[in-house]
Amino acid sequence: MRFPLSAPFTLLGALAATILSPGALADTIIKVDGSQELNCTVVSESLTEVVYKQEGRNAKRKLAAEDVLRIEFSRFPDQVDRAEMAVIDDQIPDAVADLEEFVAGVVESGKPHRKHPWSGPYAMARLVELNTTQGWLSFRISERNPSNRLSSQIGQTLTTATTSS
Repeated sequence: MRFPLSAPFTLLGALAATILSPGALADTIIKVDGSQELNCTVVSESLTEVVYKQEGRNAKRKLAAEDVLRIEFSRFPDQVDRAEMAVIDDQIPDAVADLEEFVAGVVESGKPHRKHPWSGPYAMARLVELNTTQGWLSFRISERNPSNRLSSQIGQTLTTATTSS
């Protein structure tokens, strides 16, 4: 069976249209009341509010942080995406290493990620979540600075909490 020369280009064009079509890479905001903001792009996220743009509109909209249950981001920076894929593949140590490296880069630069300003806090929260679920957090806190009394106390508290549950 012969395909015309234009067949591969038609297939590539269709694939590109699917990937680049509006809404294909949109974020979703799930509110506490169960409603959702679909096909939007989160511009910023803080402890007090979430700022987003609805697809096809130029105006930014705001939601109080207490009204947001969670945000499902459609795109992550490459290193955070690689960490999330490692979690799916049950490669938690690799995910933790990628997230630690990403967070260190954000902290060192002193600025949020250019395309994904929310990704630094997301990566930090995800890192704590992964470390806590693996029981590593208490060990790592005391390991980094064993002479720090506060670190030792936090480590003991977390060890007690994770072993008693």
